[in-house]
Amino acid sequence: MLAGQKVIVILPAYNAARTLERTVAEIPRDLVDEVILTDDGSSDETVALSRQLGLHTLVHERNRGYGGNQKTCYAEALARGADIVVMLHPDYQYSPRLVAAMAAMIASGHYSVVLGSRILGRGALRGGMPLYKYIANRGLTFAENILLGLKLSEYHTGYRAWSAELLRALPLERCSDDFVFDNEMLALAAWQGAEIGEISCPTRYFAEASSINFRRSVVYGWACCAPPWRTGWRAGAGAAIRCSPMRRKALALLLAAAVSLVISVLAGPRIAGAAVAGAEALRSLGPLGELLFTAAVFLCALAGFVPGGLLGVAAGAIFGIAAGFAWSAAGIMAGAVAAFALARGVARPWARELLRRGGFLARLDGAVSADGWRLVALLRISPVMPFSLTSYALGLSGVSLRDYTLGTLASLPALLGYVIIGALGGWGARLPAGPGREVHTALLVLGAVATLALTWHMGRLLARALAVSPVRKPV
Repeated sequence: MLAGQKVIVILPAYNAARTLERTVAEIPRDLVDEVILTDDGSSDETVALSRQLGLHTLVHERNRGYGGNQKTCYAEALARGADIVVMLHPDYQYSPRLVAAMAAMIASGHYSVVLGSRILGRGALRGGMPLYKYIANRGLTFAENILLGLKLSEYHTGYRAWSAELLRALPLERCSDDFVFDNEMLALAAWQGAEIGEISCPTRYFAEASSINFRRSVVYGWACCAPPWRTGWRAGAGAAIRCSPMRRKALALLLAAAVSLVISVLAGPRIAGAAVAGAEALRSLGPLGELLFTAAVFLCALAGFVPGGLLGVAAGAIFGIAAGFAWSAAGIMAGAVAAFALARGVARPWARELLRRGGFLARLDGAVSADGWRLVALLRISPVMPFSLTSYALGLSGVSLRDYTLGTLASLPALLGYVIIGALGGWGARLPAGPGREVHTALLVLGAVATLALTWHMGRLLARALAVSPVRKPV
């Protein structure tokens, strides 16, 4: 008992015989009233060892999946009168000694969910988490925080505490029986408006610790972006909200941006080399080459994660100052407007729905919208900001099409400078001494100043958004 509340620890187990005894030995039994283990069709001695340790043991004759295992665990804990349920993987990857702290956070009444986070602090990599898993964890968590409007350090921990009151309110039977079950539970809790707390937890990665292979990890990562849409639960709505076509489009947009980023990072050097090698071929095609180049710039502005300045440098190197500026400006403006329109038409309705919940994101959106074309121009001039990414981000914001267009037009003089660099020096890096080198240096200074100004300006916007003030309704 803890503060008069019954605490039950559940262990969803599958072939956990090698680590079960160590896990159970560290559970604070003076605080925990019962420990329930559900075996999911193990082929080792998990069931026999569990009974030998005196645990309340349930057995699935066939494997029902990680989520199916947990459903049995939670249902049994609630049936046995639990007030607080702590889910702990029996693979000894997490420290059972934190059960007391996590249960106390629930018992305090401040939180309905508490996560044992491997990311808080510096324990994840130190504990042996593979680097690719750490990077994937951070990336998925970032995306899920945006989708759910939360600020958690991770969503993928196998160590969670729940209040029985919240568990009874969640439609767990509608959730997946696979590994994504944990994420769906959190999505449901978020839509209920539940308070979610975190505690730093050391982690251990070793041969006996459970893990999923790379293929299953990819499937899991894809599925993690779906719970907010597929099983999102609005507090008080009384039914799960299925994925609407609009939300599917928003998710597709985010996934397309992620794929474009990966392709650009991996293939960027080859693309640049191909552009230089194809300059003569394009020039030899005459007007057709100019149209092809404009189409390529349009596609880069629409879906390529490169700064707009690089497109200007390429245009100048291939076509010279006048034609290079004309064609690159046309492609960039068309791509910028198309990307903005795509984000505004497809994903802004979803963003508006999210912003109605208020909070920091709504205040930030209001501050960005009020700033208008000035922020757009700074984003465009900065040589480090990927062009299409800023277009999509601005499309999701409340910035008007008029301000967006004016801000993009205001950055065209900087584009001209990049075109001049390309025309005079062939990508700027090999410029001889003289006017070309001076233009190159001046633009580097301009870019650095613009980036510093953008950093300072965004700081002001964030400070303004954090200030307590009435929030403009999203448009």
